[in-house]
Amino acid sequence: MKKLSIAFIFLLFVPVLMAEGVTNTPLAYTDCYKIALANSDAVKIQSERLTQANAAKIKSFGALLPTVTLDHERDFGINGSLYFDKGWVSSITATQPVFHGLEKINAISVFDREAYKEELNLISAKRSLAQNTAAAFYALASAQADMLNLQDGLSLLLERVTQLKQWLGIGKSRLSEVYATESTAALLASQLEQAKAQVDGYSDALSRVLGIEYQVTVIQPAESTDGAADINVTFTAQNRSDVLAQKAELEASDKRIAAGLGTLLPQVDLSVTKPLGGSAYLGTTAYKDTGWQFMLLAQWPLFEGGSRVFDSISAFSQREAAYRQYISTLLDVKYEVKSRVRDYAASAKIVAVMKDAFSKASQSLKAQQADYKFGLVTNVDVLQAMSNNTSVKQSLDRAIVQRELYKKSLEISSEVVK
Repeated sequence: MKKLSIAFIFLLFVPVLMAEGVTNTPLAYTDCYKIALANSDAVKIQSERLTQANAAKIKSFGALLPTVTLDHERDFGINGSLYFDKGWVSSITATQPVFHGLEKINAISVFDREAYKEELNLISAKRSLAQNTAAAFYALASAQADMLNLQDGLSLLLERVTQLKQWLGIGKSRLSEVYATESTAALLASQLEQAKAQVDGYSDALSRVLGIEYQVTVIQPAESTDGAADINVTFTAQNRSDVLAQKAELEASDKRIAAGLGTLLPQVDLSVTKPLGGSAYLGTTAYKDTGWQFMLLAQWPLFEGGSRVFDSISAFSQREAAYRQYISTLLDVKYEVKSRVRDYAASAKIVAVMKDAFSKASQSLKAQQADYKFGLVTNVDVLQAMSNNTSVKQSLDRAIVQRELYKKSLEISSEVVK
């Protein structure tokens, strides 16, 4: 009996709560995503890229505006045996691009598409973060559910040990049955320790996604009563941010081609210069105001080592690569969304089956416990029913958590740009 008492005390003090030091309030998925979004380096980096792209877009408009310079000139040298120096002359010059073969207009369009692409990439970065957060959140929720189920199973076994000991004195149970039940409880206690370690590991994984350095617990997700919305796979794929970003890159490639071809055409600029003043020097005459001076300059590039031609060839090649990447991304997203729809539909059926299985397992356990009192079944049968009940409950809770993960993943994957 002394050995039984020691074993019983050991089982009573098996840890069944979360890891020590975890005292923070359990978090819902929305809470986790908000924390992850605030701490995500990937999102912050993409935000900076968007800022840079917008700045480049605004800067590109300056190519259509006139440039204004303030010039200081000094004309001096030797003419025969005489040295001359006409002193400093100041003037202001404004140059307005008139026609650059549509190169500058198309260049602006390129920067516009690139800025839009970075905006879409930011949406994609947030979607990727949401998926990572959901995966880590529901993995921890599943581990916590396993631990709680093992805790409940251990409680049932401890109650069984107490009951068998009580019946031992009146001859309704045998000492071997007590030992067997305590052995089963000890085995379940070891599984509970493993479950605790898994909870700690999944908690660390979620903390890493959230960008924090302390463990967290999560609110066990309740089974949703509504199903996922009907998804139009083709529409979703065509309007998701990553596909639209590739489409924007394709459009930018078209504009790069147009800008490159525009450099082969003549460029026309209009300049106006106004001398501001000057000074006589070494006997030369003083500066005279000659008024505004206008000049229309047209330049036609004839030969520059073939650089512009090969730039155009490269632009056509980049356009083909962008098109192939767009088609590939579109197909990838279609298959991704279809896969998530299929996974969610299957998980819903699995939950329904597991609910029925758990209902029967619970009824079986109650029947076995009742039959044992009348000697119709052995203690081994009761222990098997208890083990089966715990196992089925674990599978049911895992299936529910998996279904909620698939639903959340489907919702995230099917978000489109409005």
